[in-house]
Parts: sequence; C-alpha cells; structure tokens
Amino acid sequence: MKRKFKIQASYIIHVICGLVLFLQIGCQEQAKITQEALPEIKFEELVYDFGEVGPSAKQTGEFKFTNAGEGLLKITKVGKCCGVVTGLDKMEYAPGESGALKVEWNSGPLESTMKRELVVHSNDQTNPQTTLTITAKTVLKVA
Repeated sequence: MKRKFKIQASYIIHVICGLVLFLQIGCQEQAKITQEALPEIKFEELVYDFGEVGPSAKQTGEFKFTNAGEGLLKITKVGKCCGVVTGLDKMEYAPGESGALKVEWNSGPLESTMKRELVVHSNDQTNPQTTLTITAKTVLKVA
C-alpha cells in the first residue's frame, strides 16, 4: 500500500509541475500578443512663430512630424481655432514616415498679438492629443 501511495504522489507532483510550465508558456505567449506595434507622433516643433507680420495678409506655415513608432499612425482629428485653417496630405502614416500639418491664418487690420492653439488627435497611446501653438504680432509697418 505504501508503494502505491508513493507512485501516486510522484505522479501528482509531475502533473502539477507540468501544469505550472504550461501556464507559464501560455502567459508568455499572451504577453507577445498584447505587445502590438504602437505608433508615436513626434513633432519637430510645438510652436510656430510667424514673427512680425503686416496687416490683412495671409500667413502660411507648417508643423513637421514623423511617426517614430512601430505601428501605423492614424491622425483622427485636428481641432482648429479662431480663423486658423489646417490641412494634411493624408491621415495615416507608416512607421518612419513623415508629414506636415499646414496652417493658414489671416492677420487682422490692426496692431495686435495673436496666439492660437490647435490640438492634433491620433492613435498614439502615450500622447493621443498634441497641442500645437501658433503666434504672431501684427504691426502696421514691418521693419
């Protein structure tokens, strides 16, 4: 009877060790699945300063960016503000691919200082909303 118990105990220990190893392998495989390739949007500059501009004139500029991540970057929306027009050539960028957000703004007829913020929404999980700023100073006579 003692021998039969030793065989059963040994068998149970082997089964438990096998289950532990099986679960560990399963967890490692699950970790590989959840580590999908993620995009990362990187702007060269977050502020675009038009400097001193003349009155009642169209101003254009751009914010250059790169998808520095491993996954497909999808820009879902660009929030605009107060007379600023924006444009993108496309909304999806492959890893390593660069693009530019074009901005257009018309200066007013009077001297003033302008500051506007744009919010770029994307599928970058660490930075889903990037705030960009444009500034300018309208002067009646540009030096």
